[in-house]
Amino acid sequence: MSGSADPVEHGLVASLRNPGGNITGVTHSPGPEFAAKGLELLKEAAPSISRVAVLVDSSTVHEPLSLERQRAVAPKLVLTLLPHDVKDVRSGDDLAAIFSEIMKEGADALFVYPNFVNGKYASAITSFASASRLPAMYQDTDYTDIGGLISYYTNWLSLRRRAAFYVDKIIKGTKPADLPVEEPTTFELVVNLKTAKALGLSIPPSILTRADKVME
Repeated sequence: MSGSADPVEHGLVASLRNPGGNITGVTHSPGPEFAAKGLELLKEAAPSISRVAVLVDSSTVHEPLSLERQRAVAPKLVLTLLPHDVKDVRSGDDLAAIFSEIMKEGADALFVYPNFVNGKYASAITSFASASRLPAMYQDTDYTDIGGLISYYTNWLSLRRRAAFYVDKIIKGTKPADLPVEEPTTFELVVNLKTAKALGLSIPPSILTRADKVME
């Protein structure tokens, strides 16, 4: 695995410490608390927001758990969460219907989870956020690369490089069952200042000084 989510819950391995079979590698999910931290960063970047639409896939294991952590921290941030399940999105029209609902609810910000559906429609999502002037937090740097405001999540390149370590070990004879699954340890905060300017936002130094990459 070079970035699987929830391998234990999906039955791929017996446990992270003792995979027990013919599968091992690295997992990308840093735990449910990470999404709460991302919500805090979004509020820090755009203090005036109050209603955050969340694009979440309920068919995954970790995203519903992460959403619950966000629900727990939202009152402290004076935020109302407006979850929208993307599990049944099959076309651009399905996604457009969700966008319409988001605007009817009066959302003034967006939080995007790193699931397959959101990734498939990354361009449409970032375009919607820009056109609707919604400050948005993403959990994948692919979004900030194409105009998203801010992303904070596991460093995917680091994961891929670590996966090569496993390939090397297995090719040299180590059994996958003897190689514990590793959780991510390197994370990346990216800020797109060009997008911030278009949204009329002034990103505070408290975020810029922590950013691993600032796009201008």
